Amino acid sequence: MSDVMLHGVLNMPIDCWHDSLLDKQQRHSRYVQASERILELEKQLEQRAPQWQPIETAPKHGQRVLCLMKDDDMDDYITIAHYNGNRLFLGVNANPLRDITHWMPLPTPPKEQP
Repeated sequence: MSDVMLHGVLNMPIDCWHDSLLDKQQRHSRYVQASERILELEKQLEQRAPQWQPIETAPKHGQRVLCLMKDDDMDDYITIAHYNGNRLFLGVNANPLRDITHWMPLPTPPKEQP
């Protein structure tokens, strides 16, 4: 099912679904196709979105990344950091960071400035 058809099926007035123009089999088929397309699009979105990864897999060449730190005394904390080559991530203020468990690539900045 194309995205245009999916949009059409999902925006079809409810009266059309109860009209004799479409029999039950056709309605069911269109619902199934729409459902499959929605699942396919959700999977594509999920694959495009950055995911948290174990800190052991973080880039070691100075690339800035989001880091998740766990601390028993406070909530999880997210900061921007980079690897300094000495096996330490340094935060924005060049402070050593501890208890980092995961990392994620930074999002792409907006193309247009406000």
